Amino acid sequence: MKKRILILPLLTLIACGQNAENVKAQINSDQEKIQQDSTAFSEIESSNIKSTPEKNPNLNFEQLYPYLKNSLIETVCEACRIEEENSKLLAYSIESNMFLSSWEWDLNNNPLLIKDVDNDGLIDYTIELFNAGGGCGGQIGESERWTLFGSKPNRFEWTHIIPYRSETGNWETR
Repeated sequence: MKKRILILPLLTLIACGQNAENVKAQINSDQEKIQQDSTAFSEIESSNIKSTPEKNPNLNFEQLYPYLKNSLIETVCEACRIEEENSKLLAYSIESNMFLSSWEWDLNNNPLLIKDVDNDGLIDYTIELFNAGGGCGGQIGESERWTLFGSKPNRFEWTHIIPYRSETGNWETR
């Protein structure tokens, strides 16, 4: 939208000159890019999977990942573009391309927990992630636990920071 506002006065000034066709082509190109960005963002917001937790209580990570990704992106403090790797999700600012956050999981050492953790009779899915950046490019690195509760099957909730054992042998929270 900002690009359109900035380009329209320029178009008005140049439209009568010999560069009018070039300017129109550039505007069309910019509008296509904006539309592609909007489409990509709406795909992130509305990524649906065919099998929801309430219909199939034994989902695997691949089926749950769209929910996890959407929930993680919601914690980012500004509009972002994402990069996905095998076991990692990275977020960068759209505006400045600055690093905002990364979430990494290791399903071999910390497998997805499929269990009724809140005793409501519904299956819950819990995953442990390592979060670097905190969603706003901060200088943090912490292990977090995220759970998709059977009673709220459309999103993962950040439940808590996982304590770690310090060099002294004591359990620490940060």
